[in-house]
Amino acid sequence: MPTINSLLSSIAEMEIALANLLDLEAQKLKTIIGDSSNEMSDLLEANKSVERMMRKVITKEMLLGFQLEDVVDLEDIDARRPPYPINIRIPVGVDRMIVGQSVRFEAVIQPFNAVNRIITWETSNHNIATVSQNGVVTAVGEGTVEIIARTANNLTAIRLVTVEEIYPANISLNQSVVSLGIGRTLQLRATLQPSTTTATGIVWTSNDNAVATVDSNGLVTALSPGEVTITATTQNMLTAHCVITVAPVFPTRVEVVPSSLTIEVGQTHTLFANVFPNDATYKNVHWTSSNSAIVSVNPDNGMITAHQAGEAFINARTQNNVQEQCHVIVVEP
Repeated sequence: MPTINSLLSSIAEMEIALANLLDLEAQKLKTIIGDSSNEMSDLLEANKSVERMMRKVITKEMLLGFQLEDVVDLEDIDARRPPYPINIRIPVGVDRMIVGQSVRFEAVIQPFNAVNRIITWETSNHNIATVSQNGVVTAVGEGTVEIIARTANNLTAIRLVTVEEIYPANISLNQSVVSLGIGRTLQLRATLQPSTTTATGIVWTSNDNAVATVDSNGLVTALSPGEVTITATTQNMLTAHCVITVAPVFPTRVEVVPSSLTIEVGQTHTLFANVFPNDATYKNVHWTSSNSAIVSVNPDNGMITAHQAGEAFINARTQNNVQEQCHVIVVEP
């Protein structure tokens, strides 16, 4: 058994050495391809060099396979189905990602005919990147994370991945100077450049919450007369501003209900005034009669009292002098 273990250990070490050699060749080819100063002849020569090396590796893998068969025969087990992997690696590939990007990673188990080839994928920090059990890595937040491939017999391969944000270079708002009535709202929207920005978080603030407030989505609510500045701030501290002047919403129309009325001497009736727009800041009206001897009116609540036969006009007037009338005819009982 010690001899068998020694032979297996030797084969395993050679397998690992071949795996490292493949990684080095891949890195070399990646470097040559990435160098824009190389000529086509350089690329072809590099390709031939890699091809020669791959042939040597394949030949060595075949020899190792024969050696493994001989060792397994000593133990009287199925030479073509070794029980466990002896090495796992993640080939050279993506090592930098942008937030929101997803890339599928692959893992290679050796020997190629190992029985249990199940791979479990793990991440060292779910806040930076997640990984599915199919090896799909999704970048979540800025930082560096380990992506780990693990075999059933607990061999591991680790790839370091750096996740980056694309920060905005400019921010602008859909409004810069606005007048807004008390009680009304305004939806501000921010545009970030470039459009590929991934750091899209924005903090909205008001420099005077007594005049107007703004929520986390940029919705402004006007509260009282005055001037206020609403600011949108990006994660990298760029800012854009909107200056808002808040003023009362004045009535534009009054409707008296009813618009005409016939009552008998001695009767009373209450008139109503609808002030428009519905969100007018000041909706009180002042009531007056064109002839109080015929019909008088309470100036505050619009209640009229008929005194003698005749006709008069009852007037409803807002603070900004928008007005409407009711024609009242008084008859004898």
